[in-house]
Amino acid sequence: MKPTCTTMGIGVYTAVFENPAFQEQTKKVDIPELGHKWSDWVEKEPPTCEKPGLNVRHCTRCDDVEVEEIPALGHDWDEPMYSWSEDYKEARAECICKRDRSHVLEETVPT
Repeated sequence: MKPTCTTMGIGVYTAVFENPAFQEQTKKVDIPELGHKWSDWVEKEPPTCEKPGLNVRHCTRCDDVEVEEIPALGHDWDEPMYSWSEDYKEARAECICKRDRSHVLEETVPT
């Protein structure tokens, strides 16, 4: 029985002697498991500011798959921009994420 990535194999050896004074001999030996032979990691889903991504690799011997989470990147905020209402009764602060311009952090407060 051949070994696989995760199970041991068994090797069987037989010796047949020509001289009738000797008996046939058989020896069984354990063959260690091979272990996985992993491909390089491939980015299947890139991470975003808020969502983790995924890396995937597979075993080239048995096609098992391993998945690794890539942590979310987090926001990379631009410098805050400030503005005032025409009557100066409100002030507004806003930051836009450099990675994804649709991510906006904003707050308006009374003065």
